[in-house]
Amino acid sequence: MAGSRDDDLGLGDADAPSGAATHPSFSRKLPTQLGRYLLVEQLGAGGMAEVFRAKQQGPSGFERVVVVKVLFPHLARSVRYRKMFQREASLAARLSHTNVVQVLELGSDDGPPYIAMEFVDGISLHKLARRAWTLKRALPLELCAGAIADAALGLAHAHREGLVHRDVSPDNLMITRDGAVTKVLDFGIAKGVDSESVTRTGELKGKVPFMAPELVRGAEATALTDIYALGVTFYWLVTGRRPFAGANDIVTLQAIVEQSPPSPRSINPSLPERVDTLIRKMIARDPAQRPHDATAVHEALRWALVARHNVVEPFVTEMLRADDGPSAEDDPDTSGFVPSVPSLDVGKAMDLTAVPTPHQASVDVPRATRRRRAPLVAAGAMGSLVLGVGVAWLALRDGADHPRGAAPALRPGPLVVRPELEPVDLPELPPLDPEAPASAPERSAPTERGRGKRAKLAPSLEEVELRAPAAVRWLDGNDALGSGNLSVKLKRGTAYLSAVDRKRGGRSKVPIANGVADYGALPKGRIKVRATPYAEIFLGTESRGSTPYHDVEVVAGEYTLTLKNRGREERRTVTVKPGEVARVEVEFR
Repeated sequence: MAGSRDDDLGLGDADAPSGAATHPSFSRKLPTQLGRYLLVEQLGAGGMAEVFRAKQQGPSGFERVVVVKVLFPHLARSVRYRKMFQREASLAARLSHTNVVQVLELGSDDGPPYIAMEFVDGISLHKLARRAWTLKRALPLELCAGAIADAALGLAHAHREGLVHRDVSPDNLMITRDGAVTKVLDFGIAKGVDSESVTRTGELKGKVPFMAPELVRGAEATALTDIYALGVTFYWLVTGRRPFAGANDIVTLQAIVEQSPPSPRSINPSLPERVDTLIRKMIARDPAQRPHDATAVHEALRWALVARHNVVEPFVTEMLRADDGPSAEDDPDTSGFVPSVPSLDVGKAMDLTAVPTPHQASVDVPRATRRRRAPLVAAGAMGSLVLGVGVAWLALRDGADHPRGAAPALRPGPLVVRPELEPVDLPELPPLDPEAPASAPERSAPTERGRGKRAKLAPSLEEVELRAPAAVRWLDGNDALGSGNLSVKLKRGTAYLSAVDRKRGGRSKVPIANGVADYGALPKGRIKVRATPYAEIFLGTESRGSTPYHDVEVVAGEYTLTLKNRGREERRTVTVKPGEVARVEVEFR
């Protein structure tokens, strides 16, 4: 959220009494203390609140960056606005998910109420797209689809908790600096199914171009209205246009209710037909025609996540280093849109990584195709996992053979894939020795790449490329292979290796597919720690500061945490599952 505009923070549409532009502001006396937070930089301001980058400090030199949203002092005197602000915090605090910005605390400190939130070091999809188009660059289709897949997973979690966002848009989706995760933020006008509404009768909440037809007609917001808004966001990312954009809000609202938009593929011919179909279903005028829940949207786009490290991360990194260039208009129709094109063979990735699931009915799948894939389901989740990762890397290699401007040939097959990897049993690993050398004696020496002809492998062996940070040690059973990036010879048919993060103490199983085992491609989850009254936290040997409100993202696997409080020590072992939060709670009496 660093350097974001107010639009990126989702604050620009809040209604406020006249005179809000001249209200007192904490930005005039920075840095300044607010509760336990030191406000150091204003990130944005809207009609109701201003947002700051802040530092939270704690015992033993603990410090971390957070975002603090503060209700303007002149509005804090209004019961209605205090209630709206407090309600936002209480609703959003119910959510704890990798793809949702985490609310840490609601405070007042005998002054204006404030909300402390997770700091996302990244950029909003709105700003990222405008920057790319201004620089005459196309957003990779895998970036667009992967961001929507991540957001759908975060919204699915909110919907399961009985919460509807009601303001999904490119402004409210943040992609992290390394391009790894997209997060949903700003539940400022969210609606809880069990909460009292503070919206006045007749008010339309949310950005007009992203409103579902049923909302315009006066119906209640539901999960399907969030799916519609997410579909409009997807439409905008791949076409540079909104489905409906009139001369003013009244004309736009009328078009939303009465008209059908052009298909995305008619605007961007490089768009695969199946992606076009999904977008049109998401923005269907009839809610019954949309995917029945946000998880189904994630399933349909899971194929794009295989390109996260190879395509998305380099692109986001490049865009963050670039200047915005000439000022671009807010209207994306006039901001130099460059059509998104796929970097992978999308048809192959969709067809071969697809696994029928209970959500299969949410998209069109030919019956003959479903019958052909029945044996694959019977093979079991483990086999599906190996196949899916293998195809991902195969698609990445094959994608280089296709010109970036050409639409790849599509193969018939279902669009849906699993929403998350099935958890797998972790191997019994020997105790870790922190003093052990980074590279233990290998069972088979790494092959030298790029030096003359590669040695011919024995028929019973195959060469496997291992990819991981230097702190990660590779094991085949109890045999140490080495650390970091290397190539080794393994028994042909080996399906998994174990990876041990010697710094964080994590233990994960990494599938081998198409000659590659990639630790960085594993799904991620989060660890949340609570300690009473407080504790210093160590994840393996890595210090993570002090509670409260500790939340860290890790590769799915098994981890050991050590919590220390005034000479006392507690250890906990947790298993982190893909897309989930593992919670640790300790009381020091």
